[in-house]
Amino acid sequence: MGKNTKKISSLKKNKKLIGTVIVAIISLSLAGLIFMPEDTTPITKPTPSDKPADMKPGGIKPVKPQPTCSDSDNGNNIFAKGIITLSGAGETERCVDANKVLEYYCNQNKIQSQVISCPKGYNCQTGACLIKTTSTTCTDSDQGKTIDTKGAVNFKNINYVDQCKNNKTLLEFYCNAGQVASEEITCSIDFSCDSGICVSNPQICTDPDGKDQFSPGTVNLQTKDGKTSKIKDVCINSQTIAEQYCDGPQAKTEIMKCGTSHICSGGECLPKQTNTPQTCIETDLGFDPNNKGGTDNGTNAHIDYCSSTTLKEGECQGASVGVTDVICPGGCQAGACVGVTKQVCIETDQGNDPNNKGGTDNGTNAHIDYCSGTTLKEGICQGSSVGVTDVICQHGCNQGACLTSSPTCTETDNGKDRATKGTTTDQGASYTDFCSGSNLMEYFCAGGKAQHESVTCPTGQVCNQGACWTTLVTCTDTDAKNYQLAGKVNDGTKNYNDVCVGTNTVTEYYCDNFNVKSTAYSCKNAGLWCSLGACITEPLCQDPDRLSPNFISQKTTVTKGHISLTDTCKDSNTIKEANCKTGIANYDEITCSAGCTNGACNIP
Repeated sequence: MGKNTKKISSLKKNKKLIGTVIVAIISLSLAGLIFMPEDTTPITKPTPSDKPADMKPGGIKPVKPQPTCSDSDNGNNIFAKGIITLSGAGETERCVDANKVLEYYCNQNKIQSQVISCPKGYNCQTGACLIKTTSTTCTDSDQGKTIDTKGAVNFKNINYVDQCKNNKTLLEFYCNAGQVASEEITCSIDFSCDSGICVSNPQICTDPDGKDQFSPGTVNLQTKDGKTSKIKDVCINSQTIAEQYCDGPQAKTEIMKCGTSHICSGGECLPKQTNTPQTCIETDLGFDPNNKGGTDNGTNAHIDYCSSTTLKEGECQGASVGVTDVICPGGCQAGACVGVTKQVCIETDQGNDPNNKGGTDNGTNAHIDYCSGTTLKEGICQGSSVGVTDVICQHGCNQGACLTSSPTCTETDNGKDRATKGTTTDQGASYTDFCSGSNLMEYFCAGGKAQHESVTCPTGQVCNQGACWTTLVTCTDTDAKNYQLAGKVNDGTKNYNDVCVGTNTVTEYYCDNFNVKSTAYSCKNAGLWCSLGACITEPLCQDPDRLSPNFISQKTTVTKGHISLTDTCKDSNTIKEANCKTGIANYDEITCSAGCTNGACNIP
């Protein structure tokens, strides 16, 4: 028991001593008074394969980098063209129009855009607002005297655009020694000037009388495939002519007056002539109802005939031919009243006299001399019978007699033939039958001279192209040749609608008497624009997304009058973006960074 007590007391003392020693050692170590022996055990460095994949030297795990928006012109700087990028994709600043720039910038690490107007004294050039400067450099868009390309020369900020002086002459602008220069160039024979270039003619137009209303002319049109057509000068009435002429490759019409001393005939204005007094002859020697006879004054002729028991007896009334109704008590037969003794055969020209027009009658048959071409049908008495012999006239036949010298008056339709358009020639001058309003102006020879008279066409007929036509011809024009209206011409069988040729020219159809004609009219020269067959005020070009910063990612349609263009994908990476640059509806081809789908660039 006593020994155990001593042991426990000794252990307690030892524990106290050990604790005191440990505390002392720690204190001295902290004070740097005790030096620990160096560990000579070799240190093994970890190999690369021993490091974690995402471990940096020193055992620090890296943080994954975030995309950064970068702007080369440092924000909204409209005075410098910038490029903005984010995650490899980028946008370049550009001009919206001459005075606005589409400016890109970074906002909270995202790409933003804004359309900003350039300040006064600046305009947008190559994607930035720059000070307006006067250029002294001469530039030519068609690179010199290129007559088949419409170009523009820019010198000192002024544009000089190639233009037509007339239908054959091109005013071509070009640069010469750094200065603007111009030259008038005549387009070759198969070409004409149109819209500032020499273009190949669809046809060649020639006019022999050169727009001369005092000469009969015919405009000749010949297409490149060899087809030809002719358009003659025509009289509208006795005082007015529709003169055909060439305007470049096109045939055109000008309405002209003949004047008080001239009359329109045969497609030309001719001096007025006085009528030559006429003479009248009778084959039955006057009013003789008992014998069939003929009456003729060179203009009108009548052969006696029966209408039931009434004789239609011709007689001379002065210089005119008159007809009298005679009641025949014994009846009428073979152009004479019956029941009386017939006379023997008589001739008014005293026998076979081809140089004088005469009549032959035996009371039963009668014949008045007449011409058939250059052959005279000469009536002669053969005993008591009436015979007809053919006489070839050496100098021609006219008005029932052979001419004794070269003819002074001839006609193609053998007198007053209303159903045939004829031409009368007298002393080298020609006169062609024409329509004067609803009447026919008929030319013929009388007394060796060209004469004319106004003839009313019979009921149911109409005067057209110098003759009375049995078929009614019509021509109607809804716009009366008004270039600013889209009209329609109808000739009774077909419609002809006014139509635009591009946006500069309208083909205008109109009526010329009863004929359908057309002319090419330049809307551009009148400061107008052609749309749907009419010259109109040029419409504005409308672009719905022109101010949108994301215009290429929106599918829209640009319109200008009847023209509409819709954004479309050219291929999987290219968009054809419709726009209104310089006021004209057009396409720009733009590469889409994320591809093109359904007329819009995909948003990255």
